[in-house]
Amino acid sequence: MIINSINLPQEAFINIETCINHVLENPNLDKLGINILSNELDSISIAYTLNDDSTTMSSFQNDEQLYQEIPVIRANITNTENGPAIAKALFRATAPSPVVIQLHCDGQYLLAVDFRNKSQDANCTAWINSDDISSKDVQFLNSLHYDKLLSDNLFTFYQAIGTAITRYNASLLVDDLATDDTRIADIVTELKLYDKEIDKLMRKIKKTSQFNLQVRLAKEIDNLKEKKEKLALELGT
Repeated sequence: MIINSINLPQEAFINIETCINHVLENPNLDKLGINILSNELDSISIAYTLNDDSTTMSSFQNDEQLYQEIPVIRANITNTENGPAIAKALFRATAPSPVVIQLHCDGQYLLAVDFRNKSQDANCTAWINSDDISSKDVQFLNSLHYDKLLSDNLFTFYQAIGTAITRYNASLLVDDLATDDTRIADIVTELKLYDKEIDKLMRKIKKTSQFNLQVRLAKEIDNLKEKKEKLALELGT
């Protein structure tokens, strides 16, 4: 659904089914990645390949990566709960090529890109339910149209998709975005860090039977949630 809304050029369409075992054999995958893909990856295919032959965009090379082509991958999975982790594993399995990944599960879709930044996770949308499209979903899908993303080179095109994903995720937190794209990206990154810390503290609470420790950890969680709410408000100011 998401990939179709981009309206990529027909010249880039290849639709090649990929063997899951071939993906699992990639040496870049760690044990966790192999485990999650073997359990939850149902099928995978390369839908499009964007390069200077199939588009009007040129290749690009920076200090970290060569953007010579961008495969666009469709993957069907069995569980939405681990969507970002599955995307992360697939990015490892397709390294070093920059890829766009669409995950699908029971009518829900997730789009992801990854700039191979070791300090950040892959940039994934929230799940979009094709049976319950909101106005913000529509705005996001419209922002992904190929003519709007079209750039001089593949790297800038890939960046534009990443920016659209970040703005979409931020739009789910406030009614109106009034912050520039750079600050939005910083805030979304900080919010993710808060979520990770909250999850870590929740696991500690479940593991301990000490009442005083549970109370202290619960207060820490409340403080983090309060900070998260205040930070989210900055998206609309």
